[in-house]
Amino acid sequence: MTEPITTLTDYAIALETALFALSLLRFSRIERFWAAAFLCVSLASLLGGTYHGFAAQMSYPVQRGLWAVLTYAMGTCSFLILVATAQATVKPRVQRWITLLAAAKLLTYLYAITQRLDFACVVADYLLALFLILGLHLGWGLPQRQTGSRWILAGVGVSALAVGVLALPSTGVGAWRTVDLYHIVQMAALGCFFLGCLLRGLSQSASPASEALPPG
Repeated sequence: MTEPITTLTDYAIALETALFALSLLRFSRIERFWAAAFLCVSLASLLGGTYHGFAAQMSYPVQRGLWAVLTYAMGTCSFLILVATAQATVKPRVQRWITLLAAAKLLTYLYAITQRLDFACVVADYLLALFLILGLHLGWGLPQRQTGSRWILAGVGVSALAVGVLALPSTGVGAWRTVDLYHIVQMAALGCFFLGCLLRGLSQSASPASEALPPG
C-alpha cells in the first residue's frame, strides 16, 4: 500500500457516507437527494482510497479512469446537495431557477474536468455549492422553517475549514500528510450535514405539514 493513512481515511469516509445514505433513504425526497449525494461521496472516496493505495500496481489508463469517475461523482454530489437545499428552503418557482443554475454549474464543471483532471476543480466546484447553500440557509431561503439548518451551516463552516487544511504545508504533522488531515476534518463536516438532514427528516415525519413551504 503506497499511502496507507490516506487510503484508510478515504475508506473511512466511504463507509461513513454509505451509512449516512442508508439512514436517510426512509425519509422524504429532499433527504433522498442528500442520500444520493452521500453515495456519490462514498464512491469517490472508495476510488480515491484505491488510487492512493494501489496506483503503483495499476496501468495509467486505469489510474486515469479511477480519477475521472471520482471527479464526476464529486461534481454530481455538489449538484445534488444544491438542489436538495433549494427544495428545502425556497418556493417552487425559485427552486426551478436554482435547479437550472445547478445543472449549468454541473455541465460547466464536467466540461472543465474533462479538459483537465485536476482536484482543484473539484474543490472550486464544491466551494461554490457550499457558498450557495450558505446563502439559501442564511438569507435567500426560509431558514426559520428548517429544522436542522444550524447543522447544515456547521457543515458548511467545517467544510471550509477542511479546504483551509489543504492549504497547509504538504508535509502535514508527523506521519499524517495534509490530505490525511483534510479527510479527518471533512468527516466531521459530513457528519454535520448528516445530522442536519436527519433532524429535518425526523421532524417532517413527526409533523409533515409544519415543514411545507408555501406555494409559489
